[in-house]
Parts: sequence; C-alpha cells; structure tokens
Amino acid sequence: MSTPSRRSLLPVACLAVGVLAGSVGTAVLSPAPLKAEAVDRNEKMAIFTSPLSIGRPGEGVFVLDGTTGTLVGGVVGNNGGFTTSYMRNVAADFGDRAGLAEYVVVSGTTDNGGGMIYIAENRSGVVAAYGIPAGNGRQLPLVPAGTFNFKAAVQ
Repeated sequence: MSTPSRRSLLPVACLAVGVLAGSVGTAVLSPAPLKAEAVDRNEKMAIFTSPLSIGRPGEGVFVLDGTTGTLVGGVVGNNGGFTTSYMRNVAADFGDRAGLAEYVVVSGTTDNGGGMIYIAENRSGVVAAYGIPAGNGRQLPLVPAGTFNFKAAVQ
C-alpha cells in the first residue's frame, strides 16, 4: 500500500481551510435580521405596526381613525393579552376642527433604535413625528417629536 503524496492532499487541505474560513466569516459578518413594519388602510382608517421604544423589544399595533383623528395603539404582552395602550388626538395637532384632514401614516426606527410614527396631513402640509414611550401595563400618550411642512419645503 502506498502513502498518499503531498500533492493529492493539497486540494483537500484547501477545501477544509475554505470551509472553515467561510463558516467563521458567516458567523462574524452576518447582517442584522431584517424587520418590516406592516401597514394597511382604507378610506377611513389605517392600521400599522411599529417598533417600540429604545430597549423594549417587539412591536405595537396602531390604528389611525381618519374621521376623528384619533390614534390608538396596543402592545401584546407575554400572556397574549394587550398590556400597554397608547392614545393621541392627532386632529388637534394638525388643527383639524372640521374632520376634513387627509392622513397618511408610516412607522420607522430612529437612529438609536426607538420606534417612531410619522403622520402626514395633506391639507395642512404638515408631517408630525411621534415617539413611543416605554411602559408596561398602562395607557401612555404618544409623544410629539417634531414637525415639518412638506409643502413649504417645495416652494
């Protein structure tokens, strides 16, 4: 029986090194998992999900009533029931006293990882951002974080 030559072991050694390097590279350099917020709407309401506040994993579900301008949300707890709720009258924030506002809404994440809700109102041209405060088992207000007028920015 002859012993294998060094030449015949070279491809096997290269393959082993490549598999090891690929495994280590995948474990160390794997991208962060992607998350997608969901949104759906009809003529009178929008429902969407948003990440929660900094340091609180998970997401909340929110409903914007386009007729009243009421934004409400909830977070499902470990027991399966809703444990935290949020509420804000965004109609007042946009100065809509007649119920004529035309809202669109999306959610996102801030640079530091907190959840943010963005609502634009067509008639006023204002976009308002609302932060989602941390809290468990109680009702909390959504916190205004800033506004800008998208119609003024174009002029």
